Amino acid sequence: MNYQGRFETFKEATKYMFQTDLIDILLVLFGFVASVVILVVLPYAISRYLASRSARKEFEVIGKQMELNEEEIALLYKCASTLEEPNKVFYSKYVFERCVG
Repeated sequence: MNYQGRFETFKEATKYMFQTDLIDILLVLFGFVASVVILVVLPYAISRYLASRSARKEFEVIGKQMELNEEEIALLYKCASTLEEPNKVFYSKYVFERCVG
């Protein structure tokens, strides 16, 4: 009979111990969303930023090789940044005229 009492006490304790609360559910959901952001979204955003920065530097190097000043390069890049390949402005007459116009 002594064991039965201990088992009932254990059963009662676990019943109260494992009750889910709204805060617990929100904490798990927040942890899931945070892990997705950290593991997927953040690296993607960083890689996109680094790629755009690299494209900007390459654009400036080509502009300086063509003896353009900083203001002209900035103006051309502002227009060319909408293109998939911004350097096409320097190599395609049609794209250059469209951008300048």
